[in-house]
Amino acid sequence: MSLLRDMPERRFNLLYPIGTPFTYYPNPGIPDGEIVVTDSEAWKTAKGKVVVKVRGRIGAV
Repeated sequence: MSLLRDMPERRFNLLYPIGTPFTYYPNPGIPDGEIVVTDSEAWKTAKGKVVVKVRGRIGAV
């Protein structure tokens, strides 16, 4: 399992361009993931976390 929080935003954007599905794990350590689709490029927040907007969710994950 590749975690978004452990991946640089540039690498995520290369692997998952806008419109690409990927498995999102809302609770790290729990294997129940859900398929989501990117709606933006990933970016790093002011606190250094990498986030991305996905379809069907408010805010970023």
